[in-house]
Amino acid sequence: NSNSGSQGGLPVTRGFVLVGHRTLIVAHKGRTESYTKNGYRTASFPSMLPGGSNATRSSYSLLDAVWCDTNHTFYILDLICYRAHPVDNSEAEFRFYWGATKFSEDLPGISSEQRTNRYPMVWLPSVPCAKENLMKMMAEKQEFEVDGFLFYHKMGHYAAGPTPLVGWLKPDLLNKVLDLDLDLTSYQMDS
Repeated sequence: NSNSGSQGGLPVTRGFVLVGHRTLIVAHKGRTESYTKNGYRTASFPSMLPGGSNATRSSYSLLDAVWCDTNHTFYILDLICYRAHPVDNSEAEFRFYWGATKFSEDLPGISSEQRTNRYPMVWLPSVPCAKENLMKMMAEKQEFEVDGFLFYHKMGHYAAGPTPLVGWLKPDLLNKVLDLDLDLTSYQMDS
């Protein structure tokens, strides 16, 4: 059904997911820190996130992201807390909309490296799960190596760790699992 993403609780496609390292970004007390899935701190730096610099040290933010080694960029998957406002109990569709809005309106320079923002942070797009949307996303050139797609239940709350409300597919499985006929020639995986 081409309208499946806009009905009921069906999935939202959370954009491309790139080859990289899953990271928790914590901005508080004037610093931004990134952590591995096992809780090890990998970096401490200034950022434009609320709480991530001396100018915003009284606030804090938490984001779920992927760190890309090749271009030293964080790609944001999900918003957990922004400007001390927790959104982890909000529906995925709202979190993605609100996060994209905050990044574009409040943080216009966050996607580039600068003195107050050591590493670029890019908000990944999300679209309703429909064949037309997937085809459009697949046709767009990406600045990173695509590792797969995340599919979120649009009414699902944020959950750390595995959850049945988030699915993951490698590009070469999209047609088989979702019964589509997308052109995947530029996304063929090595055997």
